[in-house]
Amino acid sequence: MIESSKQIFQTILKDRRFAGLLASGLFIAIVIAIIIASRIEPSGVQTIVRYSGFGSVYFYKGDWHYFILFPVYVISMALLNSAIAIKLFIMKKQPLAYFYGFASIGASIIAAIIAMQLIWHSNL
Repeated sequence: MIESSKQIFQTILKDRRFAGLLASGLFIAIVIAIIIASRIEPSGVQTIVRYSGFGSVYFYKGDWHYFILFPVYVISMALLNSAIAIKLFIMKKQPLAYFYGFASIGASIIAAIIAMQLIWHSNL
């Protein structure tokens, strides 16, 4: 197990572009999680926690504790997507692994946009 982990790590480090993609994806996710977590404000009032294009009401209200899940989601999504990209890279499917790495960064940015909009609307 340890030997295979070392071998996987060495294989990833041989391709510096892929290692940089993984590192930048995780760095972006951590920065986004810190930004989102710093914008969360405790409130005794019901805040807007979810947006949906379906139904008669587009903004749904709930407790502010719901916002804590956004940083957790961004970090866990980045870790799981990195693990999948590594698995694809090891399986010699490099183009798909690169695409998955870039898509992971895009998903982190979209999650940040949605979270910041919900937090901004709840602070009005």
